[in-house]
Amino acid sequence: MLQFTHFVYTSYIPGGRKKQMPKEKVINFRIDAELKNRAKRLADSDGRSLSNWITHLIEREVKRTRKKG
Repeated sequence: MLQFTHFVYTSYIPGGRKKQMPKEKVINFRIDAELKNRAKRLADSDGRSLSNWITHLIEREVKRTRKKG
């Protein structure tokens, strides 16, 4: 009877791979507290986080502007 045993070895080599830049970037900006609360409620009603909702709005406007130009 044959028996097979599989071994997997993983090695980590520091600096062995090029580091990729993270896809996400942080944008800090100031906003009126009441406007933020209203935006948060709209994001919640859309089933999104505030960050995702703002990103969605920016993407929509960028696409809309590209179609015009």
